[in-house]
Amino acid sequence: MIPALLGLALSGLKAESGPIRSGVAEPPKRPAEEDQPPSPKDASPQKDWMEGYYLNPQPNRLPEEVKDWSEQGLLQREGTRDVLIGFLSQVLRQNRPKIKEWDNQLAGLPPDDRRIWRTGVWYSRTTEGDEIIKEALGGKLTNEDLAPKLLELPLDRPTTLDMLWGFFFATGSESPIRRLVEAFRFEDVSEPPPGAKIPQGYVPLFTQLPEMAAWSITSMAAEHPKVAEFCVHFYESPKESQLSETESRWLRNKVLPTIDPKKFPAPTESESPKVEPVEKAGAAVPRPVTEPAVP
Repeated sequence: MIPALLGLALSGLKAESGPIRSGVAEPPKRPAEEDQPPSPKDASPQKDWMEGYYLNPQPNRLPEEVKDWSEQGLLQREGTRDVLIGFLSQVLRQNRPKIKEWDNQLAGLPPDDRRIWRTGVWYSRTTEGDEIIKEALGGKLTNEDLAPKLLELPLDRPTTLDMLWGFFFATGSESPIRRLVEAFRFEDVSEPPPGAKIPQGYVPLFTQLPEMAAWSITSMAAEHPKVAEFCVHFYESPKESQLSETESRWLRNKVLPTIDPKKFPAPTESESPKVEPVEKAGAAVPRPVTEPAVP
């Protein structure tokens, strides 16, 4: 749980300057895919810069890119906001000496957009970022105020998958892809956790995570060869990658046939994971930034 005062710090407001916010980047309620207006992938050059950042890092462009994202409303858009937070956190972590300077350059952002920027600063888990948050909190920053590790965020949240893709765009690292593959393990979770109260007829998000993660990975692998390479490596080096049996099966049956159908032909129906279609889920389905249907 994020303390209320930290929400103020992330928006760039002093504790005495206004009403207290209750948190950071609350999980959005996603509209159904058919209700989302079309948005062509190439409509935003900023998305292309972000998605290709790991191939050609240009950190000095970041302040102007953030301003452009703000002007276009991308920092508040449900389909892009959490990807951007994950992306910002890692670019900032890679450029720690610049954090304070960039934060000053972006002081003129609208409060809600500055909150998203500061959320990226917070998730950078840097001394420089913590100093900014500490100053905004009036000089106090407790252990409870420190950001969790992005790679350790619970997967059963609508925002986490998007943030992991932002992490990848910034770093090109296999770590966020390996974390996404871990979502396949939720196939083995047949019941809600003890004490959980699930409304009748509601399908918990965790039951849909394997299918959502598989769709997300295959969609991105089509545009990012590195994602495909990581998936093949995970499958062909299960001990090194510490794959579970479930993860290996989902990679082989649901991901790799799409990535390389000649090397990994599609399995028979009896070999495929048995899952309900994503659209039947009672929970919202997060979409990565490249999905054409992003609002």
